[in-house]
Amino acid sequence: VDTRATFRAPCRYGDDVEITSEIAAIKDRSFDIRHVLTNQGTLCVEGFETRVWTVKDPERGLKSAPLPAELVARFRGEA
Repeated sequence: VDTRATFRAPCRYGDDVEITSEIAAIKDRSFDIRHVLTNQGTLCVEGFETRVWTVKDPERGLKSAPLPAELVARFRGEA
């Protein structure tokens, strides 16, 4: 439901970049992901997104729902 990025340093075609992603926050029905792109150790881009867990709803098509306990456990490294 939300996405944004902050550009901090340039990258060029052919650069060998590294991208890492991590769960930054876990809420009842959503979670935030942080993406980091580095080029030879220099932070170039920070990206953020919020994803909402949904289930099928006969009237609205989709509706938000609580995150499954198994998913939360995996996000926390408990499974």
